[in-house]
Amino acid sequence: MVSKYLVYAIKRICDSRIVYVGKSGTYLHRPYSHLVKSSNRKLEKILVECDRKVEVVVLEECSSDEEALNREDWWIHHHISLGHPLANKEAVANKDKKHNRTKLTTLRTDGKTRGLLGSTVATARMQLGYTQPDFAKRVGVGIRFIKELELGKPTVRLDKVEQVLYFIGYELIPTKISSH
Repeated sequence: MVSKYLVYAIKRICDSRIVYVGKSGTYLHRPYSHLVKSSNRKLEKILVECDRKVEVVVLEECSSDEEALNREDWWIHHHISLGHPLANKEAVANKDKKHNRTKLTTLRTDGKTRGLLGSTVATARMQLGYTQPDFAKRVGVGIRFIKELELGKPTVRLDKVEQVLYFIGYELIPTKISSH
């Protein structure tokens, strides 16, 4: 059975660059409607420039609209980091500024933060209904990383921690310790 929700990309055929990432609750109807006439002026300009020679690529199928929204954000940031000329880049930047994300505001060296971080990730993962392997695949990190993060390993890659946190709707914020 095909999922109703998906995250898709529009890719120029001339140079294989991703020019748009979006989500759809109507499977392929929304992405293909962009190819006829897009309401996004930047995307429309790109489509005209390349003579509408593009393809729609399904990046990921999702089980809910909320999951599709989270994964759309992740894919947009991923393609921006790769230097793709996304037509919806500015809209995403503005959304990020306004987005009300839950914040982890404690940084300690006594192990409490690692425990808080690990339990937060594990709780969110389980609430989303993922096993560790499924969650790792969805987030784009290794299973071992998820296991170690949830167990409070003292040394982990910050970029991967941020990737996991972003997926579950959190961000890491440094906070000055009041006793210093």
